Amino acid sequence: MDIFRQMGDRIVMKDPQRAQKVFQEYFLDTVGQLLQKATIFEKKEQIIKILYYFIPWTVDAKHQMIALFKSTVKNQNLFMQALAVLLTFEDKCDVETEGLLENFLFYAKTGMQSAHPIVKTMALNILANIAKLNYNIVYDFVASKLDTLATEDWWENKAQVIILCSRIIKGIIASDNYQNLVKKVNPQYTKNYSLENEMLGNKLKNDVDMFSEVIMRVTQSKSNHHVFRTFIVHCVEIAPESKLIMEQIVHILIRSDDEFRNWFYHNTDDTKEEFVIYNDKSLRYKTSFDSEVLKKSARDMLLALTEIVQRENPENFDYSYLEIIEFGLLYTDFKV
Repeated sequence: MDIFRQMGDRIVMKDPQRAQKVFQEYFLDTVGQLLQKATIFEKKEQIIKILYYFIPWTVDAKHQMIALFKSTVKNQNLFMQALAVLLTFEDKCDVETEGLLENFLFYAKTGMQSAHPIVKTMALNILANIAKLNYNIVYDFVASKLDTLATEDWWENKAQVIILCSRIIKGIIASDNYQNLVKKVNPQYTKNYSLENEMLGNKLKNDVDMFSEVIMRVTQSKSNHHVFRTFIVHCVEIAPESKLIMEQIVHILIRSDDEFRNWFYHNTDDTKEEFVIYNDKSLRYKTSFDSEVLKKSARDMLLALTEIVQRENPENFDYSYLEIIEFGLLYTDFKV
């Protein structure tokens, strides 16, 4: 694939219009045929990236290539897979790229209406990756689909719902309004009280709870260890801001087997993503998390365990309970 990229770069540099014409006439149909035959998604990723190798790096050129590929491939499944891969090229949201992201959002909305689980998986992945760049773009649409998202039953769609909602929560938490009105990092806001700010702060907290509840519901039924790992990886960071998320982490640890708990307590953070299932449909997933963030939440884990025990009154405490207590004692800062 490096050969295609180098070839495309040279042609685009010399004559951008000719590069697009050459690709359309000689390569576009072939790309579609290769995608049809590819048996693993990793190979599809490499093929799909060729679509951008023969265009100038402009928003207009990307719009044109997406529209051209859609009219050529005439297969919603492959088209949505292509969009999911092409979106990974985007690393920012600004005035220039916002229109392109809105285009991806349009196709994601269409994909969410599909009864085909793979099309919906790609639609959810597109929404999640847009949310990573700017959660405000997807907020209204996702907020209108919360019940639908919470009742997804295909494991990969569950995983994508978790990633999507966790990224929206991260965006909310990182916002200036949340930091100033909820976390109170700026004393000026505390000194100058206003009812409007209090209402906005309460709305932000309610938003975090609202998306946290979707994550909790989607992990409660028919979930496998892939879903649970995705939940841990993407939600450990936001757990201190959500009692629901923290309690769900503890619940999963109580119910999980030795292998899962060993992964959790001895996790080594790695930013790379990998395929957990090799086929022509399943996406890459991050399989590790920042254990230092978890250690900072040790006290919250102990509090969550205490509330669960008081509420559910388990008949016996097995080793999974003791591990949580041990972890909490090791990393909680007991200030005198």
